[in-house]
Amino acid sequence: MSEKNNTIIQVKISLLDSEPEIFRRVLVYDDTQLDVMHDVIQCAMGWDDYHLHQFIKNKVFYVADSEPDFGFGGMQKEKSESEHTIGELLSNVRGKMKYEYDFGDSWIHEIKREKLSEDLSALKHPVCIEGQYACPPEDCGGLWGYYNSLDILADPKHPEYEECLEWWGKDFDDKHFDPDAVNKRLRSIKYRAPLRVL
Repeated sequence: MSEKNNTIIQVKISLLDSEPEIFRRVLVYDDTQLDVMHDVIQCAMGWDDYHLHQFIKNKVFYVADSEPDFGFGGMQKEKSESEHTIGELLSNVRGKMKYEYDFGDSWIHEIKREKLSEDLSALKHPVCIEGQYACPPEDCGGLWGYYNSLDILADPKHPEYEECLEWWGKDFDDKHFDPDAVNKRLRSIKYRAPLRVL
């Protein structure tokens, strides 16, 4: 494997419209391919990678090679995520893009580049340095369904309380964030040789 370059960027991954904000800050190499960045987001946020996803920047959709063609008939400009890097799309400090996960629940994340550093020790894997609040459970109906379920769980007399409790489990804590658990998941991500963008 070729060696990675030494350019490490800090990005903030935020679940758009979450209130209070659900976010993670991670360190990655700027030549991390978007398909690897997808794995970083899944691990950092706490998703289970059950659903389709896409990155969106300037009305261009970066998709996995294995994902189906939805037949937009040229109305949607698509590119392969494996052929582009996070640094390429977030070339400017404070640059932004979006990442959508689960087209049914439509979890929209804002990915924002915050800092650049070239003097950190080499990363063997991405690292989460900060975060806030738990990731919503899969298939809970998007942000509206998530917050509605939290309201139900806060009221043991609600007619749907028992059903919701059984679905989510009694140990779910929406305020919980465990950086050690996140970084343990991130250690499973192995960098590939750098992608040379021509």
